[in-house]
Amino acid sequence: MDKNERLNELQSMFDKIEEKLQKDSIIGDLLESHRKLKDLATEAKVLSEAANNKIKALNPKIIDELKKLGIEKTEKEGYSYSIKKRYNVKKENEETYFNWLKENGHGGMIKEVMSVHAKTTESFFSKDYEGDLPEFVNRWEDLSRIKQSNNKSK
Repeated sequence: MDKNERLNELQSMFDKIEEKLQKDSIIGDLLESHRKLKDLATEAKVLSEAANNKIKALNPKIIDELKKLGIEKTEKEGYSYSIKKRYNVKKENEETYFNWLKENGHGGMIKEVMSVHAKTTESFFSKDYEGDLPEFVNRWEDLSRIKQSNNKSK
């Protein structure tokens, strides 16, 4: 192999190494951006949950004060506040509730709902199903992020 061929070969090797380093750097930058955004989203979720918990704790106090004043609705700084009565039935009492509705002429309120949880569908098609996906099943790829127990991968 002459000198020019060897130089061309070395240049080609150098170009490949440089290209790999650039790709590694780009992937590293993308993963770092992904980590930072996920951390920011987690922080925002924690702050949102904390704020919502404080709001939930404040609501009964506001309701008590409004009742003391004998009012059910007020406005402040462009917002309308009112006392609303809310109702629900615990899951364990649903059958009793449904029977009560039927016995009292309100059975038409009951809707039979059939569903399959998304994680069950995902597990079924990723592990238990062989063959082509039916056309009504959507498939996409997402990036999974798992926090490492040690701080090596930050």
